[in-house]
Amino acid sequence: GPTFGPVIGGVLTQTLGWRWIFWILAIASALCFVALLVFFPETLRQLVGDGSVLPSRFYRPLVPLVGHGRRGMTTERSPRVSFVNPLRILTYPDVLALLLFNAVQYAVFYAIIATISTIFQSTYSFLNETETGLCFLASGLGTIIGGYVIGKILDRDYRLLKEKLACEHRITTDTPGSREAIVYEENFPIEKARLKTIPIQLLICIVCCAGYGWCLHQKVNIAVPLVLQFIFCFSVMAILNTTQTLLVDLLPTQGSSVTACNNLVRCALGAACVSVIDLMLNGVGVGWTYTILALISLSTSPMIWLILWLGPRSRAKRRARNN
Repeated sequence: GPTFGPVIGGVLTQTLGWRWIFWILAIASALCFVALLVFFPETLRQLVGDGSVLPSRFYRPLVPLVGHGRRGMTTERSPRVSFVNPLRILTYPDVLALLLFNAVQYAVFYAIIATISTIFQSTYSFLNETETGLCFLASGLGTIIGGYVIGKILDRDYRLLKEKLACEHRITTDTPGSREAIVYEENFPIEKARLKTIPIQLLICIVCCAGYGWCLHQKVNIAVPLVLQFIFCFSVMAILNTTQTLLVDLLPTQGSSVTACNNLVRCALGAACVSVIDLMLNGVGVGWTYTILALISLSTSPMIWLILWLGPRSRAKRRARNN
């Protein structure tokens, strides 16, 4: 969406007028709503269990192509699950530190994305609306490729640390159940496995953020800020995906709750950053604005080591409390 939406918006603005952006969004949203209403099955476990419980007619799709709503299913209700306040996650020190670290990087990311159209059109006046929309492709492709690559890196780091611990404990594949015991929550340093590449990724983001601002300030060739956009977004998406993965690792039975808290904290800080970015640009200029944002990112670097230190201790306290 953030990759190709601005391109489509630029074409619509240049050819049909900016109002058509909102007409197209309204039409597309309506089509999605109709598709969900007609085909999408209910998945809430309180209503359908593991998918074998037939919910009331109100919760069934109009055309039950997939999932429940077909013949031969039971109508017995699943036991009601008691409500657990997801905001209590914010009281866990390791999770809160990770959420704040992630939120700062997310805010800087959106400070760059939200200002691309205005800054590029004022800096490079030869750009029309379509060409300005195409400038978003650099950042979009950076996020797509960064998300894919970091997934492979996270899998590799996890596997290598697991093998290293197995060698240290002289565990072989013939030892029954021992390799599974290595990755058990009490034994495995999951923070170390996940955060291994974060320092270098953060350094790349800081350098690219400051360099991006001064390149725009000096009005260098447009290719330079676009390349810096790509590298920055590649690295920042690697950071965001890494922290999201670690958050779920820390609370594997509360994946939806921790994801909701992550979105709450990072979107709140992102909105605050976007709301003041124009004031910063007008007050100190584009170069110093992104230098300040880079310094703010740099100030969060000690939190990486704080999380590595807090993580095992906080997990041990949660285990003791739950037991």
